[in-house]
Amino acid sequence: MKFIRRLMAAMTATLLAAAAIRVQGEGGTPLQHGGWQPLELPKQ
Repeated sequence: MKFIRRLMAAMTATLLAAAAIRVQGEGGTPLQHGGWQPLELPKQ
C-alpha cells in the first residue's frame, strides 16, 4: 500500500510540473511567422 501511495504522489507531482510548464509556455517550438520569400535578382 505504501508503494502505491508513493507512486501516485510521484505521478501527481510529475503531472503538476508538466501542466505548470505548459501553462507558462516554456517549451515546445516557438511560433514561426513568414517563411521563404522569392528573391528577385537583377540581371547582370
